[in-house]
Amino acid sequence: MTDKEIINKIHQKLGVRTVNSFEGEFCTELSLCNPSITVFSGIMRHFTHMEKQEILNLVSKLKRLRTLDLQKNLIASLPESLGDLSDLEYLNLGSNNLSEFPKFIFRLSKLKQLYLGSNRLEHLPESIFQLSKIESLHLHKNPFKYLPDAFDEWDNLEVAHFYLSQIKEYPMSIFNCSKLKTLSFGFNRFDHIPDEISQLQDLEYFTFICTAITMLPESISELNKLVAMRLFKNEISMLPQEIGNLKCLEQLSIYDNCLRELPKSFVKLDKLCKLNLSNNHFTSIPPQLKNLKKLRWLSFYQKTNFIDTEELRSCSPVFSHDDFWLNDVNL
Repeated sequence: MTDKEIINKIHQKLGVRTVNSFEGEFCTELSLCNPSITVFSGIMRHFTHMEKQEILNLVSKLKRLRTLDLQKNLIASLPESLGDLSDLEYLNLGSNNLSEFPKFIFRLSKLKQLYLGSNRLEHLPESIFQLSKIESLHLHKNPFKYLPDAFDEWDNLEVAHFYLSQIKEYPMSIFNCSKLKTLSFGFNRFDHIPDEISQLQDLEYFTFICTAITMLPESISELNKLVAMRLFKNEISMLPQEIGNLKCLEQLSIYDNCLRELPKSFVKLDKLCKLNLSNNHFTSIPPQLKNLKKLRWLSFYQKTNFIDTEELRSCSPVFSHDDFWLNDVNL
């Protein structure tokens, strides 16, 4: 069968058309998700296991496929035939029911982006590191208790998400990934951030939320390319004295912590334009806020009702001290 015939057969089994792309006679991109639906977007979501396997076996015949999106389809297992997709660079298996790591993935030597978030995976095989071209890895929302510690074998890793897992120890090799630009941890009982984070000199986006940390290492102030940090719902009571060295920082979200004051160097965050300090322990408006010339959005709701809204307006043209607005903060 030609690729067009295979796609037509897939459409017949699905009863709807897929989103796909062709280059000449070959299908190179295929999504079994409906982009107009957000939560229940998987087209095969309510199909039987046997029906899903039949459709996936047809997909495996699209030998020139480079992008495959199977997210949100309630898939519990995948056929080994998908390992025949030797040109695959992007694979999204997120938001399914996978409890075992799909072994066919080890055969995808060209894979660059792997999405496995929101599944039921408890074990990540060390063999995953044989996929030498990985650039983006999404492992969030899985009950991992341990991660193999050889991430620095990936020379091109730029994105890594580990939040909402059950790991108790850092895979320290992640801090040796010199090209890493995005890193996230959260929703576990980590009580510190390693000093080694300063080795990630290309890091731009850092998320560390809902943990037991009480402070940040001073070394985090050495991340010269950092653009955004999300640090909300921790127990942070103080920020690094040299945080002002983060010259590229544009967004900082640190609500629901234990801050009472800001370090003096905070005034040096020349590019900071979006700041959320709500639900901390401030008893007055930090004077540093008035010197942040680029600040355009500020949320400063505190449980203690001392806020002078006019004084806040002098800090930022857009501010919030309303708890309900906080729920919509995209920071």
